Amino acid sequence: MREMKDSGVEWIGEIPSDWKTARIKQLFTFGKGLPITKDNLVENGVSVISYGQIHSKSNDGIHIQDDLIRYVDKAFLTTNSKSLVKEGDFIFADTSEDIDGCGNCIYIDRELLLFAGYHTIIFSAEQKGDNRYLGYLFKTDAWRSQIRKQVTGVKLFSISRRILSDVSVIMPQEIGERIRIADYLDDKCAKINSIIEKQQVILEKLKEYKLSIITESVTKGLSHFVDVKSSGVDAIGDIPIHWGCTKLRYLHHGLTDGTHGTFERLESGRLLLSSKNVRDEGLIISDNESYISEEDYQNIVAKGFPKKKDVLLCCIGASIGRCVLYEFDDPIAFQRSVIMIRPGNHVNPEFLLYSMQSKSTIVQEQLLVNQSAQPGLYQGLVSEIYLTVPPLDEQNVIADFLKSSINKIDIQTKKRTDMILELGNFKKALIYEVVTGKMKV
Repeated sequence: MREMKDSGVEWIGEIPSDWKTARIKQLFTFGKGLPITKDNLVENGVSVISYGQIHSKSNDGIHIQDDLIRYVDKAFLTTNSKSLVKEGDFIFADTSEDIDGCGNCIYIDRELLLFAGYHTIIFSAEQKGDNRYLGYLFKTDAWRSQIRKQVTGVKLFSISRRILSDVSVIMPQEIGERIRIADYLDDKCAKINSIIEKQQVILEKLKEYKLSIITESVTKGLSHFVDVKSSGVDAIGDIPIHWGCTKLRYLHHGLTDGTHGTFERLESGRLLLSSKNVRDEGLIISDNESYISEEDYQNIVAKGFPKKKDVLLCCIGASIGRCVLYEFDDPIAFQRSVIMIRPGNHVNPEFLLYSMQSKSTIVQEQLLVNQSAQPGLYQGLVSEIYLTVPPLDEQNVIADFLKSSINKIDIQTKKRTDMILELGNFKKALIYEVVTGKMKV
């Protein structure tokens, strides 16, 4: 059994008796990244890593990935040499759009002519050498809890030099043990990451297969032995000769977006959802949602949307085009980032949903978004989307076929997604156990 002692710091409790604690300001001096904007980036020059790359999903915090590197003009070597970093240093992002990103950084794991970029703080190591152990420590929620308690902001969190300089770290006294821990975690994390990457490849193939089977079914039908004709729409191509093809405006009994109003947010009350709730797997309601008063809710849903079997379509931001079928008996209030489409009498709601999810519709949406002054799919634009119109009985058959086929794909997708989540949680727990001395390597 390893002998432990009280660390004297709130966030960790006990540590191995031969480990030490220190303030960050005892181990590092601090610097500031380049005072530049994205307009200063060039195709070739001196390497730079800014806060956007630090927050990138491909940044593991411990190793510099080539896809994270951007470039600035060599002239900055003359005017801003203090913003250069060296092997063993860290670059921290000084802002984050969410609380989880507070503490995101990157370790400089090799000698490279490299600038810290905009919205960054440099940790320049007083003791040069292998600091990977600290890189792994900085990834833990326990260590970051010190930062998260002090950051300021609402939509954008600010991580100041003052906050970072005052946080504590724990570490083995011997550099050899720190290196041994880092080597162990490099090896274990690389193996876990390899498994995750293989699962992600499978997920991407499942996604492509799902898109292809939807697109083929709603544009060509289920039979390969029918005469075809041109739909007149490049994105759709040929369709069965007995099908129609028309704009969405002629296929719905109502199309509107959510509320444009601003409402007081409450701790409890009626839900006010947005595009973040409209996911590929359905309408997802989490524990962390916005709530409004009963009066505001009634004013929003007074226009009669959404109703069961309406199609919900994301129309703003990165989620543009994502859509689901509304399956609740009672309406929920939505913000303007969601458009609600009520299928006409001769349109199967599931068939309409699958048509909106098809590649032919996605292509049209991308073209319409590019024509908009402000990127977004607005009501008038959505009405201009062309969809195929099979006879209703054929719509019903296609919808049933797709529901069954996609359910099988979704089961496999969830299985892979759950595996990736479990592996990620295992890796996170492993790093914590090792860098806090609870597990000896």
